[in-house]
Amino acid sequence: MKYLKFIIASTIAIAAVFGAVVFQKLRASSVQDISVKIVVGYHKPAALLDDKEVFVPIHLGRAVSRDVRVHSGNSSDEKVDERGWQWLLKNMIGDDTGDNISLQNRSYCDLTGVYWAWKNLDELGNPDYIGSMHYRRHFAFKNGELNEWFVYVDSIDDEYQKKYGLNAEQVKRTIAEYDVVVFPVVFQESIYEQYKKGHYVEVLDTALQVLREKYPEYSDTADEYMRSNRGYFLNMFVMKRELFREYCAFVFGIMEETTNHIRQNKEMVDEIFAKPVQAPGAHTIERLLSVFVEYKRKTSGIRVLELPVCFIEHPEKNLKF
Repeated sequence: MKYLKFIIASTIAIAAVFGAVVFQKLRASSVQDISVKIVVGYHKPAALLDDKEVFVPIHLGRAVSRDVRVHSGNSSDEKVDERGWQWLLKNMIGDDTGDNISLQNRSYCDLTGVYWAWKNLDELGNPDYIGSMHYRRHFAFKNGELNEWFVYVDSIDDEYQKKYGLNAEQVKRTIAEYDVVVFPVVFQESIYEQYKKGHYVEVLDTALQVLREKYPEYSDTADEYMRSNRGYFLNMFVMKRELFREYCAFVFGIMEETTNHIRQNKEMVDEIFAKPVQAPGAHTIERLLSVFVEYKRKTSGIRVLELPVCFIEHPEKNLKF
């Protein structure tokens, strides 16, 4: 009898171990089966990330990128020479195809790439997750493995990409259990006061009024957020597809009406939209991202993952023409 009990116990233990192994293998397989596309915005030649399964380089503002008059309005822009222009054409899609707002890039910056992804998801294969990064700002796909939120890196090379998980396998493993990935920032003052210091607060005020009219259910969350000092910044994120679609309809719908309201006031137009360096669309949507995520967290229980960001100090290094 004792021997029989031993055999039964041993069989159960082996079965449990075998089941756990099978479960882990099935889970790993299902994780790798998810599809992820992260558009990485470029406005000039810079080193590309190697993994083409996940990272999709996109030329931002292609419709206006050779317009000297537009470029002269923004000190951060650099005129792309013919060699650079040809490189951009060869190595990435442009945000000026299909349904797009490429002509509005000096207001929306990186977000013309996000808009393009939203309106042209078929071109990306309708992935399970869609995200946005920048040629010199990348998520570090290392959940809980880093001690700092903002990491300065010299340049993009094989070691960098391996160290910070910039490959399909690690990206999928990191985000698989979450609905949204974002980058958190904490300020000394409130979100509203921080915006007011560096931008035309009339744009934000108008956007918040539009939000209250179009999405009254978001009003309390928006007010709470504007009084807080913590939010999700850089217009960087990864979201599940349906959430991404809802987010884009939310922020671009608000900004379209905000722009229409402001354009009725000639003085505001001359003061704000005539100066592309202000990028009113991009900076305002940057605040609306947090409003959207926090509202969804409270009402739908979405799972939010906060990840560090790497800043590339010399993105032109290791560039291959």
